[in-house]
Amino acid sequence: MPGYIDNSTDLALFESYSQGRALAGARLTNLSRFAQWSALLDSKTCDWCSWADMRVFDTTIEPYDPPMHHGCRCLVAYITKDEFPPEQTTWGVGPPRNVWPPGRAPTKTVEQPVFEFLERDVLSEAFIADLRKEFANWSEDAKGIADQAIFENSGELILARAERNKLVGVMHIRDLSELTFEEILELTNIATSGEISGVGTTLMEIAAKKAVANSLTVQLHGIPKARRFYQKLGMTEVTNGVFEWTPTQAARFLTR
Repeated sequence: MPGYIDNSTDLALFESYSQGRALAGARLTNLSRFAQWSALLDSKTCDWCSWADMRVFDTTIEPYDPPMHHGCRCLVAYITKDEFPPEQTTWGVGPPRNVWPPGRAPTKTVEQPVFEFLERDVLSEAFIADLRKEFANWSEDAKGIADQAIFENSGELILARAERNKLVGVMHIRDLSELTFEEILELTNIATSGEISGVGTTLMEIAAKKAVANSLTVQLHGIPKARRFYQKLGMTEVTNGVFEWTPTQAARFLTR
């Protein structure tokens, strides 16, 4: 079985919201209740991904932090609270606990075979083909993940599907171990397109942990529309469009 990444800060969650922009500063768990896993693009390359394929997880149950193997191409689609009533779910058992990194197994999972994205054209054959093309080299070859073209060819594609199907968002997962701190920040800047961004929110948590661990003062060249988003993270605008985040401010963000 492929090795798992034990440190969640080494994971990038490439997210696109349709409703998140209206809730500046809100966390993903406040926007959605359930998340459905799809291993169709991953070819079910590990035991956990194979088991989790098309299962639905209740994001309000802690911890919801599935292990990611190197090169994982699984997709997670977030479902709004009103779209999937909890009374329609049936609880199931998870894989052996040794499949999970220590302390990161879920308390329980939920499976709803009838509720499939294929019924709503979210994972239609055409959509899968598009995603295969866009994500073909995502994990192994796309070293320049902060490239604008990657965001345009993948993030906007997913966002369009999410908006059409009234999803909170869809994310693609990849290994961040070979990215530099500067590349992570650059990706955050590229992806932040409003007061709140799924990519920005997740990667800011990574940046905060790195800032605290290394006593770094972080400066971001923000997008004007994202000013309130950065301010909500506790950053100080030192000049027009340039935001500074001290280790102390980053630590407060992590404990909010």
